[in-house]
Amino acid sequence: MVITDKFAELVNGILHENWKMQHCLENYPEIALKYNFQIQKIIDTNYKKFLSPITDLREWQKNVTNKINNQNDRQILFVIDEEGNKGKSTLTKHLVFTQDA
Repeated sequence: MVITDKFAELVNGILHENWKMQHCLENYPEIALKYNFQIQKIIDTNYKKFLSPITDLREWQKNVTNKINNQNDRQILFVIDEEGNKGKSTLTKHLVFTQDA
């Protein structure tokens, strides 16, 4: 198999199976090292395909989003919930999708 076939196989895995760089490095080390920047760009661009914005934010998610939008770049906002399953990971995906966070 020539490099172009392997590269096509690698890109296909990124696009259809959501492979990350670690998988590419482990399974296609020569290509992943040689074309690292290009592969990372494909991964980053493809990542948003697997995300979607939240259409109905919960009240606490709206509050967190407002705090994030109003803080300066020297502040860090921690959101802690000891119970779990309240939507923190979903909010994170939403912020990545809508604000390139």
